[in-house]
Amino acid sequence: MRLDTKSKADIRFFTYYFVNGTLNFDLIRNQLKTFYLDYLENNPRLFFESFCIFINHKITTADIDTMHKRVAEYMCKTIEPNNFTHLDNFQNWELDFKFTGTDFPSCFKDFAYRLAFDKIERVAKSEQIFKKSILYGATFWETVFAIWANNLQIENGIVINQEYAIERASLWFFNPEIFEDWEVELEM
Repeated sequence: MRLDTKSKADIRFFTYYFVNGTLNFDLIRNQLKTFYLDYLENNPRLFFESFCIFINHKITTADIDTMHKRVAEYMCKTIEPNNFTHLDNFQNWELDFKFTGTDFPSCFKDFAYRLAFDKIERVAKSEQIFKKSILYGATFWETVFAIWANNLQIENGIVINQEYAIERASLWFFNPEIFEDWEVELEM
């Protein structure tokens, strides 16, 4: 069984809005004084943690706007803690960055972690590919996550091909011409 269309669409939109800075335009573009992509480039942990907060909300609520707002708040609080002290209201479940197991949320966190910290063998050989590619733009990153999500196979709530899905997504960094249409389809 493949991942459902709603989940793939949520991942796609989150990734796109996250990289282009429009999760919450007022917070990220108007109130945050630091250019967030420059910060992400040198602080991949924020990328990973933001994706964890997103998936933690996704499994709790279907409200994509709440997910986006909470991640934007976390980004602001992390990047400029002195300017966003009023955003210290995160719950423990929101800040759960652990990924143990083969359920979908754990596999999502695992994928984000490997991307952020160059822990994918093919990508790691390119040395700091995350740092080099974070500026490639929202469509690039949206497609990386779409390939991963489109290739996932799930049986009884367990992802059975995480390594294969990660391998396929990592190829986007090097050879985007090799993909079949269904792999790069951006679900809506």
